Amino acid sequence: MTVRARLYDARGDDRDVDIRSIEPGKIDDRALLWIDVDGHDAADIDAVARAVALEPRLHRGLAATSHQPRVIRLPDRVGIALTAIDRNGPNGDESLVRRDLDVVVGRNLVITVHDGPLAAIRDFDEQVGGERDLGLLDAGAFMAGLVDAVFATYLGEVEDIEREIGARPGRAPAVGQPRRLPGPRRPAPPADRRSCGAGSPPTATRSPR
Repeated sequence: MTVRARLYDARGDDRDVDIRSIEPGKIDDRALLWIDVDGHDAADIDAVARAVALEPRLHRGLAATSHQPRVIRLPDRVGIALTAIDRNGPNGDESLVRRDLDVVVGRNLVITVHDGPLAAIRDFDEQVGGERDLGLLDAGAFMAGLVDAVFATYLGEVEDIEREIGARPGRAPAVGQPRRLPGPRRPAPPADRRSCGAGSPPTATRSPR
């Protein structure tokens, strides 16, 4: 499956939906739609753009096969392009690879586009799958949790390098040599935009828009 659309509904009916049946105007503030696209197939990107009436500038950004990190701000939506890392090398090994990740955020809507499986997406999806009332989160808070998962992957790699260097005084890892990375780290849960004080658990209450 290259396109997955998941509707999180605070009324208790979280479900996968067909993007052809999406009616953005009917997604209210008690629901949140996450569309994840694995790959930059033009037909898939076009179908997603039609389903949510995506602005041409954002559409072009999602369709691009290579890009630099950027932010696109429009009146109703924001698009960001990130560079993530993953454990799956091109030959099925666990060497590090770089993957581009595009994210579009709008009212009650998050779109992610990437080439190939991405650990940060998988880990975040597994985490939020058990969250109650996720539909009450606004899209900005949801995106913050997703970006945090990407950063957690970076930090996990840095920690692994530090441990390896510490275990081998005077010796740095061989350049280009594949290394096993630590197991997935659990990213922080997405918090609402009002954000709690330090150490307080996040809530799933939708923040003011």
